[in-house]
Formats: sequence, structure tokens, C-alpha cells
Amino acid sequence: MFKFAEAMKEALQLRSKLGKLQKQLKKIRVEGVSGGGMVKVIADGQQKILKIEVSDELWQTGDRKFLENLVLSAVNDALEKSRQAAQEEMKELLGMLPPGFDVGSLLG
Repeated sequence: MFKFAEAMKEALQLRSKLGKLQKQLKKIRVEGVSGGGMVKVIADGQQKILKIEVSDELWQTGDRKFLENLVLSAVNDALEKSRQAAQEEMKELLGMLPPGFDVGSLLG
């Protein structure tokens, strides 16, 4: 028979794990790169962009459209790597969740 107290205990454990997960995701750093390293983007495990670096060589070309395309590419690369890193961190947690649970809701 299903007991309310057991469900509450599991919910509290899940909440604790989610809090730890959020802290771990903030510590993760990934780098997206484009243009052979002319543009680098650093993101954390929560898909937040922390830093964008543009090489002096690229900046001095004055080619705005080229720069915009490289920044966009590096940002997308960093975000994809961030999502992959977050998925790795969540593997343990996902084992506890019911099928069909919206994982995106965990990251708020």
C-alpha cells in the first residue's frame, strides 16, 4: 500500500538532489569554438554564457558579418556542450524519475 509519508520522504530527497545538481551545474565550464579558435565562448552547465573572446586578428578585419557568424557558431557550440555536460550530471537523478517526466522543469 502506498504511504504518504514515504512519498514525502522521496520528494524531500529529490529536492535535495536537485539543489546539489544546480550547484554542480554552476561549476561546470565548457568552451565553444569557431573560426579555428578565433572566437571562444565559455558557458556553464546551466547554459549561461559566461565569457566571449574574439581574437585581435579577427577583430581587426572589420568584417562585421563574418564576426557575427563566428560568434553565433561558437555560442551554439558552447550551449550544445553545456547541454551534454548537464545530461551527464543528471544521469543519476533521472534514474529516480518516472517515465515521461519533463527534465527541463528540473533546471528551472
